[in-house]
Amino acid sequence: MKVYHGSQALVKVAEKFNLTCIPEDMAQLILHEGFCEEFYEDDKGVRTTGVGQTGKYAYLPFPIVYEMFKDKAIQLTPGYTNLPPEVQAAILSATYRGDWKQSRRTRALFNKGEYLLAAKEFLNNEEYRSRKAKGDDGVTKRMEFVSRAIESLA
Repeated sequence: MKVYHGSQALVKVAEKFNLTCIPEDMAQLILHEGFCEEFYEDDKGVRTTGVGQTGKYAYLPFPIVYEMFKDKAIQLTPGYTNLPPEVQAAILSATYRGDWKQSRRTRALFNKGEYLLAAKEFLNNEEYRSRKAKGDDGVTKRMEFVSRAIESLA
């Protein structure tokens, strides 16, 4: 089983789905998740394939899954389409992981324009603290990416 990361993952996804242009938010998802054509168990033991696709999403082509999660990000975030592309990418990334929907307080602060507090609140959770303590750079760096993007709006 080969899991591709970084620019290799971007190339593989573009080839597999015949994509000639990858939007910034999609590219960030691929860079954070990596890509694997086979099924594997992630670090939590969840059966995963493609671009971090699990459950019902594992059996759908990634471009369709991307559109589904982009729609969720838009539904959860008033004014999403007016945000800078890097902030959209961060919110989409958090939505894809499930963090954005679960972070009601973060979203409430964000939607009130309290960006510094929202950025801090986003990292105020047990998963972030425990992964940081274990030295799990993948997930913690991704969560910090989201926090920095939110903070950039302040």
